[in-house]
Amino acid sequence: MSVLLRYHHDTTLVSTNNLSDNGVSTFIINNAKLLAKKQDIHVDVLAPNEVAEDITIDLKENKVNVFEIHDRNSNPKQYFKNLVSLLRRKKYDVVDVNGSSNIMSIELAAAFFAGVKVRVAHSHNTVTEHEKLHKLLSIPFNMFVNCRVACNEAGCSNN
Repeated sequence: MSVLLRYHHDTTLVSTNNLSDNGVSTFIINNAKLLAKKQDIHVDVLAPNEVAEDITIDLKENKVNVFEIHDRNSNPKQYFKNLVSLLRRKKYDVVDVNGSSNIMSIELAAAFFAGVKVRVAHSHNTVTEHEKLHKLLSIPFNMFVNCRVACNEAGCSNN
């Protein structure tokens, strides 16, 4: 999952994992709510799943919009197309993609093609279940990311 953020601006936090009751989601939800309290910052959260009603209500009560674009795994081409469309329509200044591998390239590339200037890869792990795909996407990942955040230095490496 990722959060989209607008600076004065609009920011989106994007999650590459389902936005649900888990550690990465808690991190995204808490940060979205904190950022939304700042003046001149508008925060949206994008999830690849149907988000539970209690999470959506909590975020909306804190002035955070929730967008759902399904089919990330089953139809990545359509997911990508819908994501580019949303990012263009909302004219985000910053996209912060939260995940654990170079598969975040999907969201980073969509942000690039939508004209988002700041594209953050926020790594929450240094290992992935999809090692071959992670290695294959190393070059596109490095092409589309222009800001890195991680739990440690290893998570920010170019590997």
